[in-house]
Amino acid sequence: MPDNKKFLICPGALDCNRGDQALAWEAIDLLRKVSHNCEIAIMSDSYDDPNDSQSRQTRKRNIAIIPSLLFNPRRVASKKKYEVIDSGWSLVKMKLRALADAIQISLLLLLAKNRIWARLLLSKPQYRTYTYLRSCRALVVKGGGYIYSYRGLRWAYYILFGLFPIMLAQRCGIKVIILPNSFGPFETRWSRWLVRLVLGRCELIAAREYKSYDVLNTLIPDKAKLFPDMAFVLKPDKTTWAKKELMGYGIPLGEKKCVGITMRPWRFPNAENPQEKYANYIQTFAKFMEHLLQIGFMPDLFAHTTGPGAHENDTIALKDALHTMFLAEQIPYVDADYNCRQIKSLYSLMDFMVCTRFHSAIFSISQEIPCIAVVYKGYNASGILGEIVIEKFNFSIDELHHDLSIEAFGNLISCQEEVKKKMKVYMNVCDEKLHSLHGLVASVIGETIK
Repeated sequence: MPDNKKFLICPGALDCNRGDQALAWEAIDLLRKVSHNCEIAIMSDSYDDPNDSQSRQTRKRNIAIIPSLLFNPRRVASKKKYEVIDSGWSLVKMKLRALADAIQISLLLLLAKNRIWARLLLSKPQYRTYTYLRSCRALVVKGGGYIYSYRGLRWAYYILFGLFPIMLAQRCGIKVIILPNSFGPFETRWSRWLVRLVLGRCELIAAREYKSYDVLNTLIPDKAKLFPDMAFVLKPDKTTWAKKELMGYGIPLGEKKCVGITMRPWRFPNAENPQEKYANYIQTFAKFMEHLLQIGFMPDLFAHTTGPGAHENDTIALKDALHTMFLAEQIPYVDADYNCRQIKSLYSLMDFMVCTRFHSAIFSISQEIPCIAVVYKGYNASGILGEIVIEKFNFSIDELHHDLSIEAFGNLISCQEEVKKKMKVYMNVCDEKLHSLHGLVASVIGETIK
C-alpha cells in the first residue's frame, strides 16, 4: 500500500447531474476531514476541457479531473444529442464498442500490474489514470445507485463496466471504499457471482437503504454496513438568494401553492415499445400539470440534470411535456447552471415536490418538503422512501398514469403534516449516522480523526 494521501473517486464528476455532484462533493468533504491535506482526483469523460459543464464546478474545489478508465459506449458511439431512445446505427456501434471493452477489460485485469501491457491497451489519457490509481491509498466509490443488473447481454456488460475500476484497483493491491449506495436487483447468476466476488473483497462497503443492505447480506453476509444517502446532509445555499432567484422566474411564492417537478427522459429499456411508453409518460405529466393549474396550484419545472447525453438531459422531457399543453406559457421553467447546493435551496421554497429525479426527492425530504417519487430503476427511491414509511407516495415509472398521479397527489395534500413529521424523524438520525461513517473510513485508510 503506497504511503501517501492520494485518493481517486469514481464513477465520474458529473456536475450536470446535481445528485451525482452532491454525492461527489460529500465524498470530497469526507476525505478532507479524515485525511488532512490529501490529494483527490475524480474520473470524468470531460477531463480535457476545463470549461466543460460536466466538471467546471468541481474543478473550482481544487479537485483534479482525470480521464475515465472506460468511456460509456453511448457517449462514444451515439452522436444524437436530443434523441432519448437508442436505435439504428448508433445502437450497433454501442454494441461493438461494448464488445471491444469486454476484451480490453479482460486483458487489463489479467495483466493488471504490468505497466507495459497497460500502456499498450490504454490510450495515453487512460494510462495516466491507471498510473494515478496505482499510486493511490484508496479508490473511493462515491454514493449513488451504483450496481444493478437485469436479464440480457446489455445488463451483463453494464455490471462489468460498473465494477471494472474496483476490480482493477483490487488486482493492483489498492484498497476500495464504497460509500452508501443502492445495490440490486441482480437477476442473473452471472451478476450475483460477480458481485459476490468483487464486492466481497472491498475494505468497506455501505448500503444506503434496507433493500440494498438485505441484498448484500444475502450475497456477502456480514460484510455491508448501513448508512443514509450522503446527499441528505448536503448544505443548501442561502434561502434569501433562492427567493430572489425564483421570483425572477415569475414563481408566485406565498401567493399560490408551488409544486416543484423534475422529469428525466427515461428510455424505458425493458419495454416492448419504448417510444409508446415514453409518450405516455410525457402525456401523464402534462395532464398532471394541467390538473394542478385547475385546482389553483402552480407547477414549477426544474431541470435537475442537464447531461451528458440525451437520456440524462431533463430539458428534453420537460419541453416535451410543455409542448403538449395548452397553458404551457403559464408554467415557470428553471434550467440555469446551478450547482447542487443552489438547486437544493431552490427546492426548499416549494410547498410540494413531484420527483422523477431521485436526488430531487432526497433534497426535498431533507428539508421536510412533502414529495412524490417516480421510481425508474433499482432500489433507489423505493428503498429509502419505504424506510421513511411513506411507501404510498412512490411508484414505478412503468405504472405511471394520469389517474394514479392525481390520486397520489391528493393523498399527499391530505396527510402532508404526517409526512413532514416522518421526514423530520428520519433526518434526526442522519447526521449522527454519517458522522460515524467518517470514523469507519478513517480506520480503513489508517487515519485518526482529530
